Amino acid sequence: MNRPIRLMASGLIAADITFRVGEMPRRAEKYRAEDVRFSLGGGGAIAAVAMQRLGAEVQLAGRLGDDLFGDVLRTELLGRSVGHSLVVCIRDSKSPISSVFVDASGDRQIVNYRGADEASIAREASTVLDVQLLQALEIPEAVLVDTRWEAAALQVLSYAKQMGIPAVIDAEAPVSHAAMALASHLAFSRQGLRDFASVDSVEQGLRMAQMQFGNWVCVTDGEQGVYWLDEGKLAHMSAFAVTAVDTLGAGDVWHAAFTLQLAKRCPEQVAIEFANAAAALKCMSPDGLDGIPDEGEVLAFMKQRTGADSQI
Repeated sequence: MNRPIRLMASGLIAADITFRVGEMPRRAEKYRAEDVRFSLGGGGAIAAVAMQRLGAEVQLAGRLGDDLFGDVLRTELLGRSVGHSLVVCIRDSKSPISSVFVDASGDRQIVNYRGADEASIAREASTVLDVQLLQALEIPEAVLVDTRWEAAALQVLSYAKQMGIPAVIDAEAPVSHAAMALASHLAFSRQGLRDFASVDSVEQGLRMAQMQFGNWVCVTDGEQGVYWLDEGKLAHMSAFAVTAVDTLGAGDVWHAAFTLQLAKRCPEQVAIEFANAAAALKCMSPDGLDGIPDEGEVLAFMKQRTGADSQI
């Protein structure tokens, strides 16, 4: 029996309090929610859960406060079979929390408290990843980072470079040039690419990034699909057309699925199609983290939509 692919994710871990509303709040007054859900959130944590649901064995690196939310989130990671030995507890600090509004069209609005800033946590001796513990773990076949905790992201990326494995950055604004210089693959959000390049042109922004860092580059643009540079030419793959129920975390699922396929040594174009399908299925579900598909569901969806068996 084949063993699971081993992956590592590093990034934001947060408590998500999600309110489902008929329309997005726009004024300073009371609104009534149709439903509410408390769950594990944050780009790093959602990506790690997605990797696990897609069949990988996952280690998550991140930080939490020593508060009630931190205790609950650590329990949630354990319950979802996500390795958390690299999750650091910051003394006398609050865990990241997000208040999320999701409207009838599936669009979301997020207010996020990300916890202690880099300057304050730098005073803590325990706020970098334990190098001996990192080195003692089984070597992953790929890593994914966001830069909400830049010091940890740089550690994980340096480790990946040392091991010669694919290293993907979820490049959100504000982008980290130091981290991008260490990665093998840059996957910008549309806002992240604008922040990096200070231009609105997708092609120009991608060329600037590739010229500066010399790695593979793409940008995800929601329902517009994904653009990337393929042997110097701008390539595009459309998103799967679906009726969105909840878009929260869809980008994180995309990055997780893309990284998983790179770990399997799939070509980037094949990885993009798989990631597009995984993200589309996530958008179609109202079930939060439990709506993240497994690999079989993604492959079945791709076959249904394309009429052909996947190359994966």
